[in-house]
Amino acid sequence: KLKDQCFEATYIFVGPPSIEELRRRLNYRQTDSASSIETRLKIAEEEISKAKFYDYHLINKDLSDTYRVLKSILICKEHEKLTNLKKEGLIPWNICQIT
Repeated sequence: KLKDQCFEATYIFVGPPSIEELRRRLNYRQTDSASSIETRLKIAEEEISKAKFYDYHLINKDLSDTYRVLKSILICKEHEKLTNLKKEGLIPWNICQIT
């Protein structure tokens, strides 16, 4: 919805490897009732169907790997932003700070 409103951002969808894996994870946590889990899975299926509208779609198979990929995307986007600001003359070329 934000993307439709031309809200300038990088849209990243982080989802499970599969609905079955999400079900397994939710059951393993033992924090939700069976009906709550079913509701969450239905919502997840709807959200996953919209992943194609995001700029990036990460599959969270392994948390450490997913974190590294997410961090890489953010670093890349920060670099792009700095490069564009430099091209527009808004900041000097010798500034190269990436957090």
